[in-house]
Amino acid sequence: MKKTEIKKGNLVFVSICAVILILSVVLAVTYLGSENSASLPDSTANGKTVSAKPIENAVRLCEGSDFSLSGSSAESTESRDNVMRYLEASDFASVFVSTKLLSSAEKKVSDKELKKIFAFSEKLAKTGKSVILEIDYSHDVTVAEKVLENKYIAGIVLVVTEEKTASQIEKKLSAFSRINEKKQLAVRIPFDYKEIEKLNFDKTGCSFALLTFDGKTSEENEKWLSKLEKAFKGKNVSVCAGLRFDKCSEKAAFAEIPLRIALACDKSALVSSRLFYNLRDIRTDENGCFSAVNEYLKNGTDEEKAFLSLGVEGYEEGTVAKANDYKTQITVFGSYLFPVVFDGEEIELDKEGKATLELSLRTGENSFVLTQCGRSLTYKVRVDFEGEVIREISPASAVYASPGKKVKIIVRAAATAAVTVKVGASRYEASPVTGEKDGCRNFSVQFKAPKSKIEIDSIGKITVLASYKGETHSKEGPVVIYADSLSAESAVSPGKNVTIQNNLSSPPINDATTVIHSLTDPAQHTAPQQYVGSQMCIVTSAFADTWPTLTEDDSYVPYYTPLVRGTVDYVTGQSRIYDSEEETTRDFFDLASGRRVLTKDVMLIPQTSRSANKMSVVSSYISSGELTIKLSTDWEVPYSFSFGPQEYYTAYSKKYNVSDFTADYIQFTFYYTTYADGMVNIADSEVFSSAYWDVNAANRTATLTLRLKKSGGYYGYSVERNNEGQIVFRFRGEPLTLSGTKIVLDPGHGGSDGGAQGLSGALNESQLNFALSVAIKNELERRGATVYLTRTGDNDITLEERKTFARLNNADVFISVHCNGSVNTSKRGTSVYYFRPFSEPLADAIYQRMKSLFQNDFCAGTQASENIGLGNIFHPFSVTRLEECPSVLIETGFITNEEECRLLLDSANREKIAAAVAGGVEEYIAR
Repeated sequence: MKKTEIKKGNLVFVSICAVILILSVVLAVTYLGSENSASLPDSTANGKTVSAKPIENAVRLCEGSDFSLSGSSAESTESRDNVMRYLEASDFASVFVSTKLLSSAEKKVSDKELKKIFAFSEKLAKTGKSVILEIDYSHDVTVAEKVLENKYIAGIVLVVTEEKTASQIEKKLSAFSRINEKKQLAVRIPFDYKEIEKLNFDKTGCSFALLTFDGKTSEENEKWLSKLEKAFKGKNVSVCAGLRFDKCSEKAAFAEIPLRIALACDKSALVSSRLFYNLRDIRTDENGCFSAVNEYLKNGTDEEKAFLSLGVEGYEEGTVAKANDYKTQITVFGSYLFPVVFDGEEIELDKEGKATLELSLRTGENSFVLTQCGRSLTYKVRVDFEGEVIREISPASAVYASPGKKVKIIVRAAATAAVTVKVGASRYEASPVTGEKDGCRNFSVQFKAPKSKIEIDSIGKITVLASYKGETHSKEGPVVIYADSLSAESAVSPGKNVTIQNNLSSPPINDATTVIHSLTDPAQHTAPQQYVGSQMCIVTSAFADTWPTLTEDDSYVPYYTPLVRGTVDYVTGQSRIYDSEEETTRDFFDLASGRRVLTKDVMLIPQTSRSANKMSVVSSYISSGELTIKLSTDWEVPYSFSFGPQEYYTAYSKKYNVSDFTADYIQFTFYYTTYADGMVNIADSEVFSSAYWDVNAANRTATLTLRLKKSGGYYGYSVERNNEGQIVFRFRGEPLTLSGTKIVLDPGHGGSDGGAQGLSGALNESQLNFALSVAIKNELERRGATVYLTRTGDNDITLEERKTFARLNNADVFISVHCNGSVNTSKRGTSVYYFRPFSEPLADAIYQRMKSLFQNDFCAGTQASENIGLGNIFHPFSVTRLEECPSVLIETGFITNEEECRLLLDSANREKIAAAVAGGVEEYIAR
């Protein structure tokens, strides 16, 4: 880390007060950073020993600032107090105060006004700051006399104007020196002062000169510096360069000039210290100018990269780039010290002066505007659509449509195409249902099959027509087959309709699930159907996730239940859905029980004649707080699981966020079932208060309802089919303390999947995730928990293996640990994700602790702290789709953000994160 070297100067020190001042500055709260303040050796000027410290890193209060010594209103007092606190906490050694705060240069400063200045000086001096008063040339010498007699004012600066000659200035300075030669005496010389070379400071007692740089270009200011070096050569006086931040607001392109001046002054043998001019503009930091200078003073800078011209790699301004596909990445470069505004969004560049951005492009010409320090660049890129205009038709195979059934067709085609779908002789205009991505979007049509059987089994073949750029493109789709459903009598043998109730004197009310979006479990309202010619399938994976039939946001519906291995259902059709988030297509079988399943998770089997299913409770018991229910079934019918009531709301671009887990009961609905029998023993349950069956003969469903002892007091279930063909449910008991709680930590990524990459040469996300997980494990174990890691090294592990690991270890809590990443290197913050509603309380408890850690520790006192909490967010990550226990995924911070990456690389910070996570888990358990 480079420290700024400040050269020798000649400043005056005589009094004991100044000694106290120097010691106080050392103890002052750092604003610019301790590395800004290299010490200056004492020097001799005109036979007097002078300390250089008082003007090192000084700030100027002047007219037009947000501070006023006049007035007595509450607002003025508040402003004064705020400024005082700001100055006290800064590393500015001196504060220059202009008398123009009180009066104009044309009149004398009154005693009353001086009294206010003296009161301010006393207050500020006691914080360790040196107060130096600027006095205009036109002010009476008696004003200077009163100022120089005040013990809290370290010195005065004579402010001269262009029309004053060198001899006039020398005469005034000599008069001030005679009044009190022990006080610091300086002169502020205007930019491009004509008689600068004629000034002879040796005669005046002047210890230093304030030189302003007011040129509109860095070349003008560097020319002025060169002139000053010649004028002061051989003269025994220190020089303080005034960096004019107030000028930065006049023209954005001027923003980098103070930085260029700071660099030039460092190379100069003339300048010994700096004056930051003025306070208001430093605090507002117009155009990031002061931040850039501050960064340079703390760490030095690569001058070549600091002033890199704004541009886009591989792009010549004024041309039009050509995109090879329908998304593209560009690398923006410029000065890394100043933010770049890209199409209205501010982005930060890395230390190389670069940032990689991903563009979403439309067919045709796309324009993006970049600005930095007043310079603008318009990046233009053209997308010429290539390839098939009609990409996908879903369903991809034959569609079986029962009487009156709604059939939905999804077409993925060029975004600007006009799409029409023909089904037999009927014609339907398709409407876009998704936004543009990769030059394409999804279009949808929906129609109903006839209510009565027609002479032919086929309603018609699907043909898609797309009008694009004056041409019509077509693509053949599957056939829509009309199929009568079998009657209940022929398809399912009627059984005895019975409702068994436990601990209830009357039949329970079938509560509707309360949801903002009118969400209910469709399985409770749709009678399962069988179809002529349809096949059956059996679940072959340990657990097969399910989704609603033919919806665009199929991954995002939180109440569809995984099916356990061995479950059998009727297949009513096949579909292929394009997943815009994963940028891939997935193949599904549609099931008669009202959901779809991935074809890879099941195996097709011939349809066999199946009678109506009967169910009964074989046994139920409680062991170690866990309720086990064994059910016998005639055959392996599918089932669904739901909560009631539960409300969702839209936030973070997601429909199903949960503000509070509110379930009062859980329900299992078994299909093709007309009989249920048996009592469920919940007498000693810590979780459930009652259990009962409800059989719906019309829908051929049997529902087992378990009511909770307390609202939201539910912790997960597991399910399996045993060797006797029984289905076995186990319900987790309430965790009482962290001690003994089994927690599975999942370090994200691993092996060949390194995840996001942060700083060059630093750990990748996979390695950081593991380091974070070890820290969290140690903290949780210290608090009494039993903790398992899904991986113990940098090895490959699939998402399903992670979930299986949690099931095998009977986890009470599952936490997947990640670092976030983005092509926008300025993006930062922490977030937590969940999917099942009962996981939200755990997610929220951890998120609030993590957010507080970032706001009050990692980002305390910075603007970033305001938006550092990115949210407790619903999202269907695979590892959050567990049914067995609350499962969340935490994004600790952005590894692609340099500051947060360095933060995460620090083991002490990882221990703080571990404490926050452990505290969140402990809070969840204690709720």
